[in-house]
Amino acid sequence: MEPIDIIATVIGVITTAVAVLGMQFKNMKYILATQIVSNSLLVVQYLLQGTMSGSGVVILGIVQVTIGYVLGRMNKDFPLYLTVIFIIGHTVISIVSYSVPYDVLSLVAAWVFAISMVQKSSSVCRAMTLLNLSLWLVYDFGTGAYSAVLTHAVIIVLTAVAVIRLDREAWKCAVKKIFKKG
Repeated sequence: MEPIDIIATVIGVITTAVAVLGMQFKNMKYILATQIVSNSLLVVQYLLQGTMSGSGVVILGIVQVTIGYVLGRMNKDFPLYLTVIFIIGHTVISIVSYSVPYDVLSLVAAWVFAISMVQKSSSVCRAMTLLNLSLWLVYDFGTGAYSAVLTHAVIIVLTAVAVIRLDREAWKCAVKKIFKKG
């Protein structure tokens, strides 16, 4: 293992810890704060491993989450037009930095992320995060960002635990409404 891979792996461990911690909160403000930190670390990890498309969309995601965090602290909603602008921004970054077919997955993951981070419900955010992370996991394998594979796999498992632990009742109610008799 080369020194750069070792550094990327260490950063990945820290990224994992921060991201997992964030998904354990019910409050969206705490989730957003930890997303800023974990995604900043993920950018460094991707840059060390040479995945430019992933790095670009994550950087834009950090900007979006930071704006969302500030608006949340002011008790204001994230405007729909800004979400659309970020989705367009992710698309432009992905087109400009496109180098392998797997880069399409980073784009779709970025779209899911853009929508998940403006949710008011932490349970919906966590569910969308599972989809987002699954897309990133396939991207990581395809682009050879192997330290990020470990990061995303662990975050998926522990986010699923958070969904079971924190959101069990919310999902139970939603399923009952969907399959309600009458």
